[in-house]
Amino acid sequence: MKYVFISYSHKNKQRVYQIKEFLESNGIKTWIDEKGIGGGDSIPGEIAEALNNATAFICLISSAYMKSKFCLRELEMAMNTNKTIIPLRLDRTPFIPNLTLIIGTTKYIDLTSYRTYQHKLKEVISSIENIGITSTQNNLNHHSLPFLEYILIVIQHHKKNIALLVLLLLTIFLISIFNKNNITKTNQQHELSYTTKRILILPFEQIGDSTDLNTTYGITKGLNDYLAEQLPNVGISVFTLPENADYKTFSNKQSELAEFVIIGDVQRLEDHLNIKILFGNTMNDSLLWKKDYSPIKIEDIEYAIYYDCYKQISEKLGLPIEARLIEKYETRAWDAFNEGLNYGRKPKSAQENKLSMRNYQKSVEIDPDFYLAYCHLAGSQLFQYQNFDNDSGWISKAERNLNKAFQLDSSRAEVYWHRGRILEIRNQKDSALNLYNQALKRNPNLYQVYLYIGNIYFQQNKYQEAFEQFKKAYQLNRVDHLTIMNLGATSIELEQYSEAIHYLNKALTLDSTEELIFSNLALSYQKNHDFRNADENYRKAYALDPENTLNDYSEFLLITEQFTVADSLLSLPLSTTKTTTVLKNYHRGFVKYFLRQENLAKQFWKHALTIINELLKQNINDQTILRLRALCYSALNNKEKSLYFGKQILLSDSTNIEHVLLMAKIHANLSEKEKMFEWIKKAYNIEPSTITQNGFNSEVEFIRYQHDPSVEIFFSVHH
Repeated sequence: MKYVFISYSHKNKQRVYQIKEFLESNGIKTWIDEKGIGGGDSIPGEIAEALNNATAFICLISSAYMKSKFCLRELEMAMNTNKTIIPLRLDRTPFIPNLTLIIGTTKYIDLTSYRTYQHKLKEVISSIENIGITSTQNNLNHHSLPFLEYILIVIQHHKKNIALLVLLLLTIFLISIFNKNNITKTNQQHELSYTTKRILILPFEQIGDSTDLNTTYGITKGLNDYLAEQLPNVGISVFTLPENADYKTFSNKQSELAEFVIIGDVQRLEDHLNIKILFGNTMNDSLLWKKDYSPIKIEDIEYAIYYDCYKQISEKLGLPIEARLIEKYETRAWDAFNEGLNYGRKPKSAQENKLSMRNYQKSVEIDPDFYLAYCHLAGSQLFQYQNFDNDSGWISKAERNLNKAFQLDSSRAEVYWHRGRILEIRNQKDSALNLYNQALKRNPNLYQVYLYIGNIYFQQNKYQEAFEQFKKAYQLNRVDHLTIMNLGATSIELEQYSEAIHYLNKALTLDSTEELIFSNLALSYQKNHDFRNADENYRKAYALDPENTLNDYSEFLLITEQFTVADSLLSLPLSTTKTTTVLKNYHRGFVKYFLRQENLAKQFWKHALTIINELLKQNINDQTILRLRALCYSALNNKEKSLYFGKQILLSDSTNIEHVLLMAKIHANLSEKEKMFEWIKKAYNIEPSTITQNGFNSEVEFIRYQHDPSVEIFFSVHH
């Protein structure tokens, strides 16, 4: 019997088992020293006999292999017995002179790069086949052949015995029908049994004295990413957000989130890690599988843990295992990548985000084939552009990194996702949607992509479609506060205020530091005419982020006629942008107007116009500034200028609901009631829900008319 002898260092035993499994799954017999009987100065008889009888010799070259006298003696013996030597390089440690002399000009197969790992393993099979050992990778599988092709094969082998042939063909025909029916039933049963399974991965706990949280987070994230890529192929939905420590608050409600849960402990020592992983059933609190991976080196984590977890989970749940080995990252590159993930979890400043980018950059400099690092680097660069630094250079940098990632692996989902983000930033919404959908075809488990699709629909006022996308994201990840907040915000637009309150309160249990959750919750209560709770949540939102909350909160105070409170709020000094200062002056002018301090009101509106003109001279002319210019002139009763600037905005897009309502506000400020109603009717014709969503009770500029009988009549007619 022909077989391949595999020589390896026992420090790389996890790697050798993966390669052994791959070769044997392709029909190639192997022999390895599984008992650990080697290690002395001479080669034991059992190993020597196995090596002598082997057809080929594979050596797994690593730093540990080159330090082992026993491994080098095995290699020397293989050379002296004229074995075909197939060297596989596991790391990038330079070859020692002795090894170079033994191998000579033999070309090694490089298994150090995750990008080429699968391709290189196939090269191993090809090298073995070249010396006469046949694999099964190209063999015909008769069960998968069409029936006519199968008949031709049978005829070829049995054409001398017609009677036997007829009997054989009849038997084959009946068996094929029976098998087909059974396979169909099995597949149907299998599909029904696993399509609802969900696994929650909780952030691993760090134990011991070490303060290295990056490794703990990186291991959790790596396991999540690997399982999230593999398990959907066999019907398992994996969801987690390892950076969110609030997962721990759900430890007593895990059965509401998923049928299964993975938890673990990590202890980092000087030269190795101790890792414990448990896999349990949340429905009956039973432990399905556990394992201690101790000690283990960081470079072996992916091979020793991620693939093993995937294999064990698949076996425990009775699922087919995809025949794919996992990827390999260079150790120092992996450490830098983890550091980048640490800073990139929730960057609250440009500095934190830049630290994240710096580590991703370091990662790809160490390992130029690190696909995921390029994707994360591009993602951080886009985040920098959207949140901290509106410099288009960040987009160009992100494009270059995504192009590099695409060259490394064009089949993965992440590059399509981030390319879609670039198109969305450039306002190419349809093209962005196309790329997002391509990403989901490659990995339907990326819940973030559903969020991006939902955001596009939301911006297009397609609120029902947006809600459905956010719901899909929620089904994949039920503990992401942004997903649940988006469900709440969309429910507001759908005028389902009680549902919005439900979602937003749930989001608060996950993150009570997000200003937008409190703002949306306040608006939900306001729409539901619960002004006490609305006021309370506006106050909380304002405490978290005064600048972003100022406009909505001050409008609410004016609507509820809390003019003194509004005046105090707007008089507080804030380190804000000039646009926010304009808004403060505009609203404060109305406060003074309602407090019957008309001269002070005019002063605030004029001051707002002064700042607006300064901004326009600096070519800062966004829609908010242009709208406020028209409104300030209308508040000052300057009909000519207010209408001129209002119509300029309207001409840019006469179907934009905000532009039409701007004209209504201008006429309201000018006390031109009939004109105001005309523009509201136009808004109603464009979008009927405008009257309820943008009615007088939610527009500060209409306050002076809110008790006017004609307004009540107008509402009664159009509701």
